[in-house]
Parts: sequence; C-alpha cells; structure tokens
Amino acid sequence: MPMNILIFLIIWLMGFFILAGVLYFISRHNLWFRKYGLTLFMGLLVMGFTVYFTGYFFGNISGGSSLLHAIGSAFLALFSSGRIMVMELDIGETGSLYMNELYRMIYGIVMFAAMVMLAAMVLANIGGGILGRIRLIFIKAVGTRKNLYFFYGLNRDTVELVSDIHRKDPSGTLFLLSIRDEEYREEKERRDLENEAFQSGAFKIVFNPERSLRFLIRAAQKCKGETHVLCMKQERWKNELLVRRLCEEAEKTDRLHLYAFYENEKSGKISEDEVYRKSDVHWTQPEELAARGLLLSPDFLKIFPDERCAEGRIDSELRLAIAGYSAANEVLCRYLICGVQAAGLRLRIQFLGTAEEMRKETAFFFRANPMLSLAAEMDLTGIEPGSEDYYHYLLDEKECPHAVFFIGKYMDENVGSALKTAEFLERNGKSLTMFVKAESAGVDRCVLERSGVVVFGCREQVCSYDVLIGEKLDAIARSVHMYYQRFYGVDGDVHILWSQAGVYEKMSSRALALNIRWKARCAGFDLIPGRPDGSYEKVAAADKRLMENLSIGEHRRWQAYLVTEGWKSARPEELPAGKNKDIITRRHACLVPWEKLPEVSGFYGIDYQYLDRIFVCSLEKIAGEAGYALKRRRRENESG
Repeated sequence: MPMNILIFLIIWLMGFFILAGVLYFISRHNLWFRKYGLTLFMGLLVMGFTVYFTGYFFGNISGGSSLLHAIGSAFLALFSSGRIMVMELDIGETGSLYMNELYRMIYGIVMFAAMVMLAAMVLANIGGGILGRIRLIFIKAVGTRKNLYFFYGLNRDTVELVSDIHRKDPSGTLFLLSIRDEEYREEKERRDLENEAFQSGAFKIVFNPERSLRFLIRAAQKCKGETHVLCMKQERWKNELLVRRLCEEAEKTDRLHLYAFYENEKSGKISEDEVYRKSDVHWTQPEELAARGLLLSPDFLKIFPDERCAEGRIDSELRLAIAGYSAANEVLCRYLICGVQAAGLRLRIQFLGTAEEMRKETAFFFRANPMLSLAAEMDLTGIEPGSEDYYHYLLDEKECPHAVFFIGKYMDENVGSALKTAEFLERNGKSLTMFVKAESAGVDRCVLERSGVVVFGCREQVCSYDVLIGEKLDAIARSVHMYYQRFYGVDGDVHILWSQAGVYEKMSSRALALNIRWKARCAGFDLIPGRPDGSYEKVAAADKRLMENLSIGEHRRWQAYLVTEGWKSARPEELPAGKNKDIITRRHACLVPWEKLPEVSGFYGIDYQYLDRIFVCSLEKIAGEAGYALKRRRRENESG
C-alpha cells in the first residue's frame, strides 16, 4: 500500500512538471506556435485518426474483416478524432486492442500531444493576457538571460517599435502593458493594434499601474540581461507618472532603462528631481527625434551653399521656408536655426501660411525667445502654400527660399503640397530642395523621392531600436559631452557619464553635434563613418584663418542655441558674483558678438574665444570617438 501511494505521488509530480514544462515552452515560443501550431495540430489529428482507425478496425473484429467494417471504422475514427477538439477522449471505445501496452503508449502520446497543441493554439492566439502572465511568472520565478521590453501605451508608434525590436533582438521578450482606457476610439482599433504586435512575438499583460508595478519590478530584478520600459502613451503625463513610480519603487541598477515620450520643456524641469537620479531615464519626443534625424542625415547638406563658402565663411543669405508651422514642430525650427550657423551667414526663416494663422502659431516662440534676431531674421510672409502668391514667390529670384520644409499638422497635406510644388518647379525649369514630414514610409515616399523631395520623420525612422534604445542619433553628442568632461578634468566611461548627464547637458551636446556636419562642410570636409586619417588636423594646424572662421561659426551656433531656449544677454555686474550666467533668469554674459568676447574674458579671467578655437581644432578627434571620420572634399578644379 505505501508503495502504491509513492507511485501515485511520483506520477502526479511528473504530471505537474510536464505541465509546467509545456507551459514554459509555449510561453517562450509563442510566436512559433502562432505560425506553425495549426499545421502541427492538423498533423496530430491525422495521426490521431490513424490510431483510432487501428483500434476500431483491429480491436473489434468479429467474424473476420470486411469492407463494411473498414468503412465503419473509418467513420468512427473521424468522429473520435473530432472529439479531440473538445478534449474528450475514451480509449475504451477502441475495443480489446486498448489492452495492448504498445498501442496504449502510442495512443497516449498522440492524444496528449494533440490536446497540448490545441491548448497552445488557443493560448497563443486568443488567450489574451493569460500567456503573457504565465511567461512573466516564469521570469519572476527562475529569471532569464534575455533582454526584456515592456511597452506602456498602445498605438501605431508602439506597434512599429515592437516590430523593429523583434527584428533587431529576436531573442528578447516583449510585453504589452495593456490598459483599456480612453486612448482607443473603438474596441476594434485596440484589437487590430494588439494583433499586429502579437505577430512580432509580443505578449499581452493586463496592467494596472496601481497594483501590478511590483510584479513588473520583480521580473526586471530577475532578468540577467537588460530591461527596457518604454512609455509611449499619447497622454504624455501618464508616461511621466509611470516613470516616477518605477524610480520610487525600483532598486538602483544599471540594467533598468526607462524611456518616456515627453515634452522637452517639461522634462527639462522635472528631470532634475532626485527621484530620477537612481535610474537610467531617457526623455524624448517623436518631433525631436525626427528633427535630429534630419539634421544628421547627408540629405540635409543639399542646402549647403558650396559655391558661396570660402575659408570657413559663407558671406551670403540663406533663406529657409517653413510651410505649415505648428507648436508641435517648434523643435525643428530651433534645430534649424542652430544647425546652419556659420561665420558671415545671414539666416532668414520664412513662415508660409496666412498672416493671422502664423501670428497665432508662432506667438509663444517669438515672445518666449526675445533675442531670436541675434541668430536669424524671422519673416511672417502671409503667403499660403497653393495660392497664387505662393507660385509667384517660388519664381522670385530675390525672395524665393533655398529650401522648403513642409511640416504641417496633417501629413497628407504636406505630401500633396510638396508634390504640387515639385511639379510646378519642374515645369518652370527651376529646382529647389524640399523636405516633407510624413507619417509613414510607403507609396508616397517613393513618389516623393522620384520628385527629388526628402522625406523625414517617418514612423519607421523614428520608432526604431537603433534610434530609441541604441541611441544612434546620440553617438556624436556623447563624444561632444565626453570632450568637455575631459576638458574640465572628469574622466570615465563615456556611456556611464552620458547616462548620468542631465537633460540640459544632453540637449546642449546634441545641439552642438547637429552642427558638426555643417561645420565640417564649411572646412571643406565630409563627415562619414570610418577612422580618422589626420587630414583635418593638418589643415587645422596650417590654416589659421579657416580655424578662426570656424571658431566664429561655433560661437554663433552657441548663441543661436541659447536664444532659441529663451536666454538673454546680461552685463557681468548684473549677474551673481563670479558667475557668467544665471540659470533661473536665463541670462548669460557671453551672449555678445564674437568681437566683444575679449571684454567678457577680461572680467572673468577666462579666454572664451580660446575655448571655441580649441574645440574646432579637436573636431576630428571628437568625430573619431563616435566612429566617424572627416574626409577632405575634392574641389572641382582638383584632379586625380
């Protein structure tokens, strides 16, 4: 009797571990079950039919076999195989053959596999958050060496990012933190978005920020890889709220990375809170990523006036038109003003649109940044794209822009305006560099590129692993930040120092990095991926006039960055004792023309012009640390 009880317990334990192993396998390979589960299940049904047919035909023979007996056995086998769909089985129906041990073993294995596959298909395809919860329980219990990705907020951007991460990190585990709230206009939209994410192997977890937070943190602590929490809700304040709660609850670790879509102006204020210091928090927004991606792309240099650049100076006017300006795209306007600065350049930003509309849209930008005129001339033209005045404007040699940026709220209107402009210019034998902000790459992008229009800000460009997690756009900015850290006597790992930098430091480094490609072109070089060959350093040592003009351009870029952030000039005696700036009131003593910098330097005992000169001489070294090289451009009159 005790032996029977022991055998019974062993069998139950084996069953439990087999069930746990099956659940673990299904949760780990749910995408495989989605793709091939039906095929495998149909194969098991065929095997089940064969087993049942064998049992009916050979287990119930009385008076010999016959064709009628075979047909009857086949139909009974079909019926019994169909019962697998509802997991109702009875080996006893197969007659005396069920007493055969080999038959019983084959029957048990096939039917068990068929039921497991059916359950796997149900869980993988219509199980909702059940399979995701099972997977998370396993991770919490035994851990994982793979990377974890949690997505808070379900929208088109989320689905695109899930798909890209699955391609770049196929072994990573992806979870959708699902909350049914006002973000979805209808239930069908939510289901469609979830199904698209499931096709990339994502799990769904019904998530409540109030009650499920500790569960998520425990899973992150058990993860031996990297854990990334990406907050992408349309209501940006909810992103900040979740990041704050995670920072308050989670222990300090280098393996937890938090990403929040949030407005730059607000993130700059809240990020200084000590609660965010214990975690690696990345504040960003799609509009900023789109602007940085554009200025760092080789296509942006199509507007560079090569023929008017000599010895690092551009003694001419550069006119850039912005069609469809909105407050959401203010970041692009700021980056444009900073990104094209150079010695001698006169920058003119022309806003296209009705005068009333543009005054309303740009009111905050102009009033909040009273010293914009120091960096660029801002012109509200009152010309609406598509109007008769607009087409006259495009043909006016003195007023027409060197480039147009279509960045309105409605992407379809941007594309339509760009295509009409391209066709009009082609018919009139003129060319113009045009950039259009589009929602998604597709047919329109192909048509636009054939028309010579550069597409930027697409969801596929912005919501990607390389941009958000790999921080591809920050490669040069990290090197710039590291350069200044070493300049002021701080050394260490570049990635750690960058993660510890505040929002203001990161934004300042990014603004400088966005101008390096433009600055290199002013010097006659191209910024390309590769290893430096020292050619720029040789030019820097030999051509003092070129370096002086590049230094002036760097000072103008720095001025442009500050004035687009609302800073104003102040005399040294108006500032706190010994300080060259007042962060609270946004006043800086160095916001003066290049020629007047020596006066400020004399007051503080610091050669500010020298700081710019030493920086431009170090461009090749900074670019090299980011994996880039400065390659000398061949002039038209050079041979070989």
